[in-house]
Amino acid sequence: MKKIIIIIIAIVIAGLLITILYRKLFGEHAGIEKKALVSFHRGSAGDMMGGTHQTYIDAYDDAHAVISISHADWYYEDPTVTEYLADIAVLQEIREVFLKYHMQNWDNKKFTDMFVADGASYSYGFDFEEDYVNFSSQYYPEKYAEKLDELDAIINRYLKEGERLPGLLLPESTEEENPAAWKPDDGQVTLAVYEYCRGYLHYRFSNGTEEDLELPGGYSLFKEGEDEAAFKEEPGKYGKKVYAHSTQEEIVSLPERLEPGTYRLEAGGLRCSFVIEQKNEG
Repeated sequence: MKKIIIIIIAIVIAGLLITILYRKLFGEHAGIEKKALVSFHRGSAGDMMGGTHQTYIDAYDDAHAVISISHADWYYEDPTVTEYLADIAVLQEIREVFLKYHMQNWDNKKFTDMFVADGASYSYGFDFEEDYVNFSSQYYPEKYAEKLDELDAIINRYLKEGERLPGLLLPESTEEENPAAWKPDDGQVTLAVYEYCRGYLHYRFSNGTEEDLELPGGYSLFKEGEDEAAFKEEPGKYGKKVYAHSTQEEIVSLPERLEPGTYRLEAGGLRCSFVIEQKNEG
């Protein structure tokens, strides 16, 4: 009887080892341990207030990464963004934790049956060269949470050491003004820049009239005092549809980071100014 039990245990162990070896050699993320981590994402969203908190870490050059933090407390609030230039080693350390705990096996994993009504979900994404792993859950059991805490500790340490980068100066607004801005009825058609994050410029058309509008596409971005556009995109075949009493948001990827200064954006036959400022710590 004892021999039979030993044989059964040996078969089970062998089966587990074969499964692990198979996943490592031929699984969906086979060879991921040989690839560099080029981007990381950690975020939360979906609570009853509509708040969101996103952290992105992107390789910037051979020596640096940019840590971008975007935060909004509730629905309709434009996110506040802070960005830091950090040592590229932050991605290397995150990669080491990922590999240490074989997080490639967490890809799209269901961690718990627990459901939190009106609770946020917490997601993680790891962008490797030609490979991507992501997972999300409202709740992580302790054996997973303590491993994820190691990632948080790494990020917090590099944030303290990082150099604060210039960012968008947002105009002050109230909780009453923000929801109204999404259903404008002032009879005006306006353009505004509302976010600058990870090299992407976010802007919004607002149509407070009774008519649907078709605006031309493309954009031009000028720095104050300069006649030639720093960046531009020619209008395409199709324009931008902005319905009556609504808004239309657009995102453009800029080839270079914006230096501190005042800028003018021209898009859809409209124009607006915005400020990129060198922010203080804190």
